[in-house]
Amino acid sequence: MKETQLKRNVIYNSSFLQVYEDDVDIDGKQAKRVVVDHSGAVSIIAINNEEKLILVRQFRYPVDQYTYETPAGKLDKNISIEETAHEELEEETGYRTDSLKLIGEYYTAVGFCNEKMHVFFTDQLEKVENPKACDDDEYIDLVAITLVEAKELIQKGLICDYKTLHAVMIYEDYLKKRQ
Repeated sequence: MKETQLKRNVIYNSSFLQVYEDDVDIDGKQAKRVVVDHSGAVSIIAINNEEKLILVRQFRYPVDQYTYETPAGKLDKNISIEETAHEELEEETGYRTDSLKLIGEYYTAVGFCNEKMHVFFTDQLEKVENPKACDDDEYIDLVAITLVEAKELIQKGLICDYKTLHAVMIYEDYLKKRQ
């Protein structure tokens, strides 16, 4: 049954997301829905010439732990999705590529958020001599890991976000197809 918005109340507003509490109609019945309106993001599955997955390790405040993740970043209204992917790859890893392929898109949490993740793949990386700097509030360590190592990090709970779990599955399929 489709839900129809009756009223929208702004709860929070920032540069890349807004939080609303909506009154909706569901076949004559009213309900409330909290919606996180997100600008969207990119995730890059980057494979180096040693056939290792390039990940970033950083502290994530909401889950109070260090995590291993694919290079990623939020979309900016003034920059295309593909350009954002190129910029995030260089800023977070120090690599660039001329071969980014959009391989999928998905919503991260459809129960309350409309963030759409755009997933890119590359296995043609070139080290940048003077890469663009990360954001001032980002402290990132770069790691290159094998599929076996990635699965161990999943078992330890250190790869724990969907975009990176998804990347590991795609990387595993990629390796199988190359054999």
